[in-house]
Amino acid sequence: MTISNPITKIPEDASFDLITEPWIPVLYGAGHPSGATRVSLQKLFEDAAEIRDLALPPLQRIAVMRLLICITQAALDGPENDDDWLTCRERIQPAVRDYLQKWHDRFNLFGRYPFLQVANLQPVSGKSEEDLPSLDKLNFAWAAGNAHTLFDHTALSGNRQITLADLPIYLLTFQCFHPGGLLANALWDGEQISRSTTQAPCVEGSALLGLILGECLLDSIYLNLLPKQRLQASEGQTSTKFGRPIWEFSEPPKPSTPVAEEFVRSYLGRLVPFSRAIRLIPGTDRCLITKGLDYPRFPQSREPFATVVARERSKDLTYLRVSVDRHPWRELHSVLVLGNIDDVGGPLCLHNIRGLYSHNPDVTVDLWVGGMEVDQAKLIDSREWLFSFTPTLLEKNNLAIYQDGVSLALQSEASLRSAVHHYCRLMQLEARGFTPRAVGMYWSMLDNFYPELIRVAEQAGRLDSWKKRLLHCAFEAYQYACPSETPRQMHAFVMGRRVLIQARKKGVTV
Repeated sequence: MTISNPITKIPEDASFDLITEPWIPVLYGAGHPSGATRVSLQKLFEDAAEIRDLALPPLQRIAVMRLLICITQAALDGPENDDDWLTCRERIQPAVRDYLQKWHDRFNLFGRYPFLQVANLQPVSGKSEEDLPSLDKLNFAWAAGNAHTLFDHTALSGNRQITLADLPIYLLTFQCFHPGGLLANALWDGEQISRSTTQAPCVEGSALLGLILGECLLDSIYLNLLPKQRLQASEGQTSTKFGRPIWEFSEPPKPSTPVAEEFVRSYLGRLVPFSRAIRLIPGTDRCLITKGLDYPRFPQSREPFATVVARERSKDLTYLRVSVDRHPWRELHSVLVLGNIDDVGGPLCLHNIRGLYSHNPDVTVDLWVGGMEVDQAKLIDSREWLFSFTPTLLEKNNLAIYQDGVSLALQSEASLRSAVHHYCRLMQLEARGFTPRAVGMYWSMLDNFYPELIRVAEQAGRLDSWKKRLLHCAFEAYQYACPSETPRQMHAFVMGRRVLIQARKKGVTV
C-alpha cells in the first residue's frame, strides 16, 4: 500500500515519515515539470526557491505555513534582530537541512515519538473501539459526530477517502483551529483529562490572520519570520519568550505543569500549538482526542499573525475578526498598522516589508488574510482574501487617506439607507425587505472596486475619483432595490433619489 492510496484502517505496522514521505500539496512555478504535487518536508525546503506556493485551502494553509516558519526559526535559533533577519535568507535551507536531520525521529506519525500526539494516551476503561472518534473527526471540512453537514456533500454519499498523507495536515489544522467544546474522556499517563476545551490559538476571537506571500515559497517563509527582538514588549509589559517546538520535548508536557505553562506562552510553542491531546490508533480507523494544553488568551498572549484593534467605545484591545459576510478591505487600514506585540497593529511580520523594501517603494506586496469565523464552539465558515499594494501604503499619511475613503463609503451607505427609507415611506411599504437588498448590492460592487482606493492612497492623492465611484455604486444599488415601473413607483423612486443627490450636494459623498 502506498501513502497516496485511501485507507480503511491505519495499518498495524504503520509508519509515516514527514521528512521523506510526500504529504504537502504545493504548486511549482510555471514551466516546472512537477506542476501541482505533494512533497516531503525535505523536498519542500530543497525546492523552496522553485515552489510557487502551497496548494491548500485557508485553514490548512495557515497551519502548514506555521509549521514551516516554526521549523525555520528553530533551525536558525532566530533571527535575533532586524539586521540578522535581512541577511538570514541564504542560511534557511542549509540550517533546516541540518535541523531535520538532527530531529528526524520526531517527525513520524507513529512510533515512539508520534508527531503532534501523546503516545501514552488511552481511552477510559469500558470504552470500545466503536466509541472512539473516526479519523473523519480530524478534518474540519467533513461532518463527523455532532458536526453539521452544511459544507460536507460527502457526508451522505459515503465516498470519503483518507490517505496517510492527509493525516499530518489534519493534525496540524486541528491543533490550530479546533473551536472547543466537549471531547472524549481519556487517560494521559494514567491520569484522566478534562473533557472541556477552549478555543485553539488560531481561532480565538475568530481572528483574521495574515501572511505575506513572496514570489516563491522560500520568500514566503523568509518574509514571515519574526526576529526575537520583535517579541519584546514595551516597558512594564510581559515579553514573549522564543521557546522551542513541541517535537523537541521527549514527551509533550502535561497540562498545568511549569514546563507546559512556559511552553504555551512562548512564540514557537504557539506557532505549532498542542491544544489537543491526540493519538492515531494503528489497526483501526479511529483516533483518540481530548484536551491538550490551555493557551493564554489575549491580552495575556498575542497571536503574532493577527490584527489587534481598539474597541470603538471601551478602547479595550481585541482581535480584528473574520466575517464571512464582510470583505476585510473595509479594515485594511487597521491590518496595515505597524504595531508592537503589545499594542494595536497588524501581523508583526509586516515590519519586514518596510525593512526589505525601503529602497524599492514600487515593488508589489501580496498580503494573504483569512481565518475561520466561529460562534463559541460552532463553526460558521472559513474565508481567505488577497491584497496587493506597494510599501508606500504603509505610511501613516497614506493609511489615513485610505481610512478616510472607507469612512466616505460608510457615509454613502447611510445616504443610500435614507433614500430607500424615503422610497418605502412614500410607497407605504416596510423598508426591511428593501434596505438589505440595496445595501448588499452596494457593498458587493465596492468589493470589486476597492483596489481603486488602494491606488489613490498609495499615491497620497485626492479622493475625488473614489467619491464618484461611491455615488455611482449608491445610485446603482438604489435602482436595483427600488422598482420604478408604475407611476406611483416612479414618483417614489425620484423622490428617494433626491436624497442621494442632496447628500452629494452637501458633500457627504463628495
